[in-house]
Amino acid sequence: MFLRACLLLLACSCTVKPLAENKVDIDFVGISVFPLHLDDETRSTITLGETIDFLWEETDTVGIFPNVGSQVYFDMYTSAGSNYAKFEGGGWALKGSGEYRYAAYYPYLFDTHDPSKIYCSFSGQVQHGNNDYTHLTQYQYLASGSVVPSDGALDFSLKRVETVLMFILTMPSAKEYERMRIALKSGDPIAIDEKVNIGGEEPVVTPTRTVPYVDLLLSDVHTEDNNLTLVLYMMLPPQDLTGQELLISVDTVDGDTCWGIVAGKNMKMNNGCRYVATLNSDLGSLMEKFEGVEGHWN
Repeated sequence: MFLRACLLLLACSCTVKPLAENKVDIDFVGISVFPLHLDDETRSTITLGETIDFLWEETDTVGIFPNVGSQVYFDMYTSAGSNYAKFEGGGWALKGSGEYRYAAYYPYLFDTHDPSKIYCSFSGQVQHGNNDYTHLTQYQYLASGSVVPSDGALDFSLKRVETVLMFILTMPSAKEYERMRIALKSGDPIAIDEKVNIGGEEPVVTPTRTVPYVDLLLSDVHTEDNNLTLVLYMMLPPQDLTGQELLISVDTVDGDTCWGIVAGKNMKMNNGCRYVATLNSDLGSLMEKFEGVEGHWN
C-alpha cells in the first residue's frame, strides 16, 4: 500500500438480501478502506491532514473468508493508487444467497484457515528520516466484519485493526538519533502482537504478546539547530493506557539519552494518537540535580 496523509471521508453501506432459493454467483466485489483519524490534541502543530489515507498498490492482496468453506483472494493490481477496489465479472466461487456471509482482511495469508485467528505482529519497526512514515506500510493490517451479499454484490469497508502513534518531541539540542523506546512507568507491559477475529459483525482484536517496552529504531533521523522537533511514528495493537504514565526515551548516536513523560491514552482500533513532549537529556538532568553541590566536574 501507498501511505499518504490527506482528508478523506468514506461511506459504505451493505444491505441484507432476502434468502434466495437459488445460490446465484456474486458478480461484483468492492473493497474500500476507512480513513484513520488522528486525535484532536495539538492540532495546530501537525503538518499532516486530520486523517491518514492508505491507497492500494499493485502488489496488495486481500483475503475473503466465507462463513462456510475456504477463503479466496483478490489482487489489487487493477486498483493501484485508489482507496477503492472493484471487481466485476464473477467466477470467484462466491455465492449470493442469504445464508452466505463474507469477511475480508489484509494482507492475505495463504496458510490461514481460521477467520478467528488472523495474527498480526508489530515488532522490528524502523523509521528512516525525521517525520517520515513510509515504514508504516509494512505494519498495516485491515479487516472487516461479516457482510451479507446484496443483489449479486459484496461491498467491504476495511478498518485498520491497529493504532498509529505519532510522537512530536522537542529535543534539547541538534543531534542524530538511533532509537526511541516507550515503556509504562508502572512497569505494566505493552501489547505488541495481536490476533484478529473477523467472524462477527465487527473485527475483534485480542493481544497475543506483551513486552516491557517497545523500541522504534531510527535511521538518518536528526534535528537541526533551527528545528529541534522530532516527529516519529509507530504502529501498535489497540490498548487502553488511560491513567498510565508513558515514559519516552530517545538515544543519540553519541551515547546521550533524552527522556520525558506523557499521559497515556486510549489507543483505539483504526485511530491515531499524538503524544507531544519536550525531552531533557540525561546530562542536563544530572547537572540540574547536583547544582550548588560543592565539587568539580571533570
